[in-house]
Amino acid sequence: MFGLTSDWLPSLTFLLAVPMIGLFGLSFASSGWADRHAGWYRASVTHLLLVQFLVSAVMTIGLGVGWVPIGSVLYWSPTTFLPEGLFSLSLRIDGTSLLMLTLVSFVGWVTGRFAFRYLDGEPHQGRYFRFVSWTIGAVCVMATSGNLLMLSIAWVATSLGLHQLLVHYQDRAPARRAARLKFVISRIGDVALFAGCGLLYRLFGTLELNELFVLAMTPSGPSQIAIASVESGEMGWVGFLFVLTAMTKSAQLPFHSWLPQTMETPTPVSALMHAGVVNAGGYLLIRTSPLMMLAPEALQLLAIVGAATAVFASLVMLTQTNVKKSLAYSTVAQMGFMMLQCGLGAFAAAMLHLLAHSLYKANAFLRTGSVLNDRRSMVGATWKSLFDPDRSLVTGWATLSLGILIAASGYALSITVLGLNVSEKPGGFVLGYVLCLALSYWVANVIVNIGTWAAFGMASLSAVTLSFVYVASFVVVDAMIADPLVKTPLLITNTWAITLIAFGFAFLFVIPVLIGRPPRWAAAFYVHATHGFYVDAIEARMLRRVFNLNS
Repeated sequence: MFGLTSDWLPSLTFLLAVPMIGLFGLSFASSGWADRHAGWYRASVTHLLLVQFLVSAVMTIGLGVGWVPIGSVLYWSPTTFLPEGLFSLSLRIDGTSLLMLTLVSFVGWVTGRFAFRYLDGEPHQGRYFRFVSWTIGAVCVMATSGNLLMLSIAWVATSLGLHQLLVHYQDRAPARRAARLKFVISRIGDVALFAGCGLLYRLFGTLELNELFVLAMTPSGPSQIAIASVESGEMGWVGFLFVLTAMTKSAQLPFHSWLPQTMETPTPVSALMHAGVVNAGGYLLIRTSPLMMLAPEALQLLAIVGAATAVFASLVMLTQTNVKKSLAYSTVAQMGFMMLQCGLGAFAAAMLHLLAHSLYKANAFLRTGSVLNDRRSMVGATWKSLFDPDRSLVTGWATLSLGILIAASGYALSITVLGLNVSEKPGGFVLGYVLCLALSYWVANVIVNIGTWAAFGMASLSAVTLSFVYVASFVVVDAMIADPLVKTPLLITNTWAITLIAFGFAFLFVIPVLIGRPPRWAAAFYVHATHGFYVDAIEARMLRRVFNLNS
């Protein structure tokens, strides 16, 4: 069978590095020069992103079929003035890095093409594409870094570039305030990330990912060094620091307030941020998953925070009238669900969620200008809630029960056909439960609104198809990012924690009943939810007072 050996790794990583170097090179031009040559500049940036996408996509496919080897290539290590293993310029090729690189370069290329027309005629197009080039270049380096300190530096560079994009319209005071709020929260995450790296280096004597993974895990389980670091509690601190870092970047409670406030930024920046940059928190946890497995308490906390964020943001999202703000809370909720998956140890499911959500959210933001046309096309539609007051409550619950049966059957059939044993996958039962909840409500709504046998058959077939596509995609992603050294059970074993998560998502399931037949207290609840239960305002006010962010 054809396949490249590890001797090809330097050439392959060089192919990945060339577009990144080009993106960084373009970003060093002055904003004035870029504005004067905006047409050439924007074409160069988008063409480089297209090349990056094509190269990474081909390598991803090659890795999937076994033609591309896995490994890291070290280009330069400044051992003359830095301790050995602390920092190096190295790139790593594996399923995790290539999937993320392909996603980021594709989203960057699409949003760049969209920005051609969106910014057409504006005087500072060159400046915009200059910082797009810097930001996406930094994300690409972060995705492919073979050294954790190099990843951390790219992490900070990404945040600094995004800050400049958020204040593209510098005359808008709300944009400046939101950017400064994000800047402060991001610095909290940066401090936690570098502190975690320092503690890791103290424990293992290296920050090279290849060496860290080998030192942390053996085929039979954690190494002696890893066991000692866990018993001393130091590995737990590393886990908590990385969890804090991910929470700030991926807008988790209580660090979520910056994301819904970034409404004054250009739409392509919103698409890039929500579909790419905000996923960095989840990517950090997936990238370092062999290390995070040594900190189960930190992951347990992450799962609870993620579930709480998902429930909180979903409730707030349902009450928003501003399209972009509704999408922002949707992103917070989706990031919460991804954090829940990471906390359960379901890193393959988290990676699949990251990919799917990014593509969906990029499309959603780039289509925000079509909302009015979509509304006009729905004029005359009679789609009603499952628990509409015009319907019997018994009918609603009976139809919902039928939807649950269909969704659960479709999911069971999918995992049986594809040979997936969910009991062997971390968080398998919890995540399957959430998937069935989501599918069942959709199926029930289709049945009750169309009310024909054809609709029943179509809804059932769609549920089975969606389950099959999801499970098949999970199997593919799981195979691509799997590390043979990492064998993980379900990390959350506390019954109360699992029960809390299950009831949280069940509560979201009951919300349609409250919307269709609101009790007396629902009006006040709706008002509080519209204002985000005032969490955003309180947090933003505290941070602005402490860090003087009012101007």
